[in-house]
Amino acid sequence: MPPSASSARRRAGALGAPLLLAGGAGQLAGHRRGHYQQGQHAQCSQQCNEVLSFAGLELRNNGKLVRVTAARTLGEAEQRADRLKAKLKARDVHADVLTFCRAELVQENYFHAVLEAAKSVAQKIRDRTGLDGDAATLTDAAFTTKDNMPPLAFNRLVDPNELSEHRGLATMLKGFFMTFRNPTAHAPQVRWAVNEADALDMLAQASMFHRRLDQATTTPAAPAYRAHPA
Repeated sequence: MPPSASSARRRAGALGAPLLLAGGAGQLAGHRRGHYQQGQHAQCSQQCNEVLSFAGLELRNNGKLVRVTAARTLGEAEQRADRLKAKLKARDVHADVLTFCRAELVQENYFHAVLEAAKSVAQKIRDRTGLDGDAATLTDAAFTTKDNMPPLAFNRLVDPNELSEHRGLATMLKGFFMTFRNPTAHAPQVRWAVNEADALDMLAQASMFHRRLDQATTTPAAPAYRAHPA
């Protein structure tokens, strides 16, 4: 039988949570001082919350511990994650999206799975271009055609049709961030309940963006190209 939430709570309190919390708080503080990269900060938070989530706790980006609704059993959350992953596989979604079908991200609803998937799209843009920023601001900088050469191009941009496609995809991507990334990042979880049907659609959209970003070309206008020219 899967362990109960109470046993998970005891395990988190007696074994893992103090150590993870201490390490996590230290790394979060280091992040604020500029000593940690964004990926290290996210990994630290994830490791802390994987244990704390089943005790009904969550470590936020500001270093504060808050109470959240916990899954009643570890098995219940795992079943939700497995069901979501199976449905996404049936849609042939990108592998980078499947990584967010994890028990700790689908406890009460699919809020965190959608949030992490949206963040992963933004991170891929940063990785491909070397640009900073996030969400809509990052999209504008990465795909602008103002100087005739965007840092990241969805196609060759050799005729009006390809230019129109590039701008259309950039607009869709910006809308994706404005619709999902911004509300899920800033609204309290209880006010942004994401059900399974909506999560499937959102994650499928994130999958499409991951595929197009994989196929996109990093141009000489991107800081990443100048740092590592082909």
